[in-house]
Amino acid sequence: MAKPIYFDGLVPAPALSGQRRQIVLPVFMSAVFGGEWTWKFGRAVEGKAETMWYVIQTMAGQEEIVKLMLEKYLPGDSYEACRILYYIRKKRYRGEWHEVKEKFLPGYLFLVADSPWPAWRALKRVTKFSRLLRNYEENVIYPIAKDEEAFLERLAGDKDEVELSYGMIEGDTVKVISGSLTGMEVVIRKIDRHKRVAYIEMAIFGESKLVQVGLEVVAKEKMGE
Repeated sequence: MAKPIYFDGLVPAPALSGQRRQIVLPVFMSAVFGGEWTWKFGRAVEGKAETMWYVIQTMAGQEEIVKLMLEKYLPGDSYEACRILYYIRKKRYRGEWHEVKEKFLPGYLFLVADSPWPAWRALKRVTKFSRLLRNYEENVIYPIAKDEEAFLERLAGDKDEVELSYGMIEGDTVKVISGSLTGMEVVIRKIDRHKRVAYIEMAIFGESKLVQVGLEVVAKEKMGE
């Protein structure tokens, strides 16, 4: 049996390729959380755990500050990316419509890493108003599910932005013809044509959630101009 690797007082369980592994907090650190906490890692791939998306919760409006501080204190080899997701929509002010960028999930960041431990330690230095989301019933810190990660990747892409979508009415349904929602009409639950937004249903943090994205419904003949 392979020997466990020790670092910073944590003892990761050995993992073979394709198996999940976890890290158990020692007693002196478990007291911080009021019990024994474990971190669930991704699947080990050729001896190395693949990266997962861990959720950091902070106060709405503080996301960029937390990201900058994490990038300052986190070792460069301890994570792949720290992501804040945005969406593009249109707003009317000063008598005209303008494209603006807003937070897709206010108060949340995603740390792409194979372990949440370095971020947990860095967050203690950054601010007391930020934390890694964890499952209190199972006493573990989980990354988001792979299907949730894939949905966000498809929606926001490499730029971490949900593009403004355009669509047109076909009978009782809307057909998205361009933008991030192309081919994803099935997740649209409500459209506010006056505000030029749509509300889509998605699974995130283990539950169903309605989130707002930019969608402009235009007349068919207008799109053909």
